[in-house]
Amino acid sequence: YRVHLPQEYGGLSVDEASRGQGVGTQLVEALRELAVELGCYGMWVMTDHDNAAARGAYEGAGGQDAGSFRMLDWTFADGAPAG
Repeated sequence: YRVHLPQEYGGLSVDEASRGQGVGTQLVEALRELAVELGCYGMWVMTDHDNAAARGAYEGAGGQDAGSFRMLDWTFADGAPAG
């Protein structure tokens, strides 16, 4: 199965006062458990290369570096796609 979370769930952050206490790792572990319960075959996440806190949470929850990739995007002045 493949589960896509709605856009409003597309981000994960930990309040600054709670950082460094393993909260992010616990959240990712909970998402992993939910994915397994739903029958998913895996999950992936993107983060900036220089976001050490996020990488630490993901790696602490068992995530492995899948290598590098390039993300491309388009931004339009009025927010509407060209056409």
